[in-house]
Amino acid sequence: MAQPIVKYTLTKQGRIPEWLSSDSRAFAGEHSISGNKDGYIPRYESPQSRIMLGIAAGDPDPDGTPDDYIGTFANKTALQTYLVTVGNALKYKTTTNTVTGVQTSVTTGLSTAWDANPYAGGYYQDLQSGMETLKELGLMLTDRLIFSLGGIEGIDGYGKGAVAGENGELEHTALWHVPGGYAMRQRLKNSKAIVPSAMKVAGMGSSIDIPLGHTNAAYVRSHFDAYEVNVSDSPRANEIMFCLAMTKGPRIHSRMGGLEVADVKGDDGLR
Repeated sequence: MAQPIVKYTLTKQGRIPEWLSSDSRAFAGEHSISGNKDGYIPRYESPQSRIMLGIAAGDPDPDGTPDDYIGTFANKTALQTYLVTVGNALKYKTTTNTVTGVQTSVTTGLSTAWDANPYAGGYYQDLQSGMETLKELGLMLTDRLIFSLGGIEGIDGYGKGAVAGENGELEHTALWHVPGGYAMRQRLKNSKAIVPSAMKVAGMGSSIDIPLGHTNAAYVRSHFDAYEVNVSDSPRANEIMFCLAMTKGPRIHSRMGGLEVADVKGDDGLR
């Protein structure tokens, strides 16, 4: 009997289920859109949340289906369709950088992605539906950024930005407000402050300054800052470049007074 190709998750102990084939070549690794195609797993996110592909030792027992079993592909076509769907969801070109002791904040991280602008070259009245398709990207960039900064602890500044290529319009970059900002606020605790934002339409290689502010109180002056982003070949005319930035700590030698971090109440996102 042919061995079925199945979708599954790791056991609670983080191991490959025993009912899968013992052949190591049967283990295809993580691939889901909640995962990362570069292979990292954020330290605060459980590996058990990843969807895996593998070859089962036989048909799972319908009377005793294990908790880590998700489903079986009926045929080769079903498998190919699934892989194409996942591949399309991971179409973004991404990069993540962390800078220590170079930027004005103690530690600064940047995560960027480039994607085709589906609205380039024309006028579209309905743009808001496009925000939904970017939510997965917002979470992915947020996770990459937190990982590059060594985890959530200590992150207390953030900002976002977007640049549309020459065939886009400024309103296209506003698609990033909800997917980018809400993703960071969803992942970070004590993040009631609005996420500062910058946007522009520009040619390939143009720079944008990502404004930064305290995650929980917009009036904290010590965290007012900016992160300059410049990518030599982006955005192209029909692309949009999306950016997220986070910091750990205030500006180096900040001494402009105002609301101090130790005095933040965290009730309204302002003070």
